Amino acid sequence: MTMNKNQAIWSAFMLLMILGSCKGPDENNARNLPILNLVGTWESTGNTIFYESWESSPDSGLTGYAYSIGQNGDTMFSEKLQIVQIHDSMYYQAKVYRQNQGRIIRFAMVEQSSNQWIFENPSHDYPNRIIYRIENDSILHTRVENMLGKKSIVFRFRKLK
Repeated sequence: MTMNKNQAIWSAFMLLMILGSCKGPDENNARNLPILNLVGTWESTGNTIFYESWESSPDSGLTGYAYSIGQNGDTMFSEKLQIVQIHDSMYYQAKVYRQNQGRIIRFAMVEQSSNQWIFENPSHDYPNRIIYRIENDSILHTRVENMLGKKSIVFRFRKLK
């Protein structure tokens, strides 16, 4: 009996699904989510030159670094970032240098789709909502705001090659 192209594709898909379901609960993390599309270095296209650089983390999720550079070449702002799974929930974590007494600020993922992720932390002063939306392979929008949708700052990034 010969297998046509559609049957071969379907069989391969089913095999991948079966193999994927054999993972233990600790192995199901951000590596399985479309959020991996954030991996890479992104440069803002607005007045302030701002960068975000993300890479996949071997343990779970993504690690990143965000920074802006002034006209004199000095770093004006920098923060360490992570998107991690803790138990059954995903979190965006930021550690901003010279802010929050050096503590990591955690934002819970409250909504996700194939191209957008919303993280919130109602107890943080500002921002308490962070939204990432990938427009396409080379355009990323990031919006920080309060949970009422006010004090909104939008960053438009392009992916560097």
